[in-house]
Amino acid sequence: MSAKNTLANLMGVTKISDLLIFMQKITRRKHIRAVNYHETPQATMDNFEEQLRFYNKNYTGVSLADLQEFLFEKRWDKPKPGLIISFDDACRSNYDFALPLLEKYNFVGWFFVPVTFIDTPPQEQIDFAKNNRISYDASRVGERIAMSWSEIKQLARKHVVGCHTMNHQRLTEDLTDEQYTLEIISAKEILQQKMGKDIDTFCWVGGEEKSYSRKAAMCIREAGYKYSFMTNTHIITKSTDALQLQRSNIESNYSINMTKFQISGFMDVLYTRKRKRVNQLTKV
Repeated sequence: MSAKNTLANLMGVTKISDLLIFMQKITRRKHIRAVNYHETPQATMDNFEEQLRFYNKNYTGVSLADLQEFLFEKRWDKPKPGLIISFDDACRSNYDFALPLLEKYNFVGWFFVPVTFIDTPPQEQIDFAKNNRISYDASRVGERIAMSWSEIKQLARKHVVGCHTMNHQRLTEDLTDEQYTLEIISAKEILQQKMGKDIDTFCWVGGEEKSYSRKAAMCIREAGYKYSFMTNTHIITKSTDALQLQRSNIESNYSINMTKFQISGFMDVLYTRKRKRVNQLTKV
């Protein structure tokens, strides 16, 4: 067992994580926490539902309109803090298994789509996933592992769809201007055409510090995105820059102790220096 798992279990058993989450609710009641998932295999759904029950007790779901009202109108009238539950990579398992449970607990899902993955023929999707660092359920080898456009349009009726680049590309400093345009602007245009509506939400790929760059941040702003999500774990407050919204990584197989640990604020402190560096780099 890793040191992190040991600490998460210790903080879970001793209720320290619960206490820290409670203190966030008391001291920073008007805030939003964003979490991100990737692949959500069917075998993990009992565990995922346990996470959702915990979320449902402590948070309220956040729609795009809620986020806009919170950040730009500085209003939050809900009795509990908000929770954005996001899913990167548009995996089919998100649609098949996670989505019904989200709706059971009345949560809004935020789904970030790497455009080319959806357009890749089913028989080539596993190779695309391997080559572009997308996690997938090995039990579904031989099947389609990405959502279809019709599925994305269907979930968009109640949930949020955003852009996750064209090719699941990490937006490092060494890309060409043409690559930034393709991954950020062209991907947005295609996604808007497919969805038949404006797409104003973007999500960076990868959580490594080198995955962020000033050039990409400038391109995101110039493309007209209103919201941009990162993965440097911190709560969202009314003063947070809408293009620097942080998320905490959680996966559907995480224990409830690890889930609580990730959003307790403990990891926020550990990420402080990295988050400050990334925010300074991408402030445009």
